[in-house]
Amino acid sequence: MKNKTNEPRIYTDRFLTGERTESNPYLTALLYFLVGLMSLMLILVVFVSMCRVDGHSMEDSYHDNDHVLLYKFPDSFDHEDVIVFDVELRGSASRLIKRVIGLPGDELLFVESGGTVDLYRKDAGADNFVRLDEDYIKEPMQAAHFDTEFTGRYLAPDASAESAEKYRYIVDEGNLFVMGDNRNDSTDSRVFGQIPTSAVVGKEIFHFTQGSLLEKIMLVIFNSGHREVQ
Repeated sequence: MKNKTNEPRIYTDRFLTGERTESNPYLTALLYFLVGLMSLMLILVVFVSMCRVDGHSMEDSYHDNDHVLLYKFPDSFDHEDVIVFDVELRGSASRLIKRVIGLPGDELLFVESGGTVDLYRKDAGADNFVRLDEDYIKEPMQAAHFDTEFTGRYLAPDASAESAEKYRYIVDEGNLFVMGDNRNDSTDSRVFGQIPTSAVVGKEIFHFTQGSLLEKIMLVIFNSGHREVQ
């Protein structure tokens, strides 16, 4: 007859020594996979959002119906970052996607020549204006697209030192100057002015190719939780 008095000692010894019974490796792998998947889903829900581009203001970089993944809590910004923000436009709240052109303390100078406009920027702390070589824009800016008030105050007829002083646009602390890549079909800071950083709801971390497998997976994850941006 088996001596049952030894069983408590065996269990106790295994507990004290950390000895474990053999487990199914496939079950263990499955559990690790599920835990990792749930952790990833939690991170996506808390820190990431998804938006759908509605319109043509960011062409040729972003097209109508493109999807963009955003980090929801950006605490810093750089030139050429693509951001999504809320702004009041024509009396109603709108959510837009644009590119950061000016950071706090930057000075911008828009110079018209033959109907097109060149953009110069003097970065905060720099000594001179530098003409921006914006290879991401769809086509050169046309002076006719500028808002009337902006044209009168900030559109310089030439690049003289006098024009730089008279027509420069200074980005205030805590604000950003944003523009669409399709400069001639974009409502941006040339119309509604600079935006506060507090209005930013996300910064782009990934741009999906339309119809790609990754886009389809993200659409399933976010389902109807993504919003349209113009």
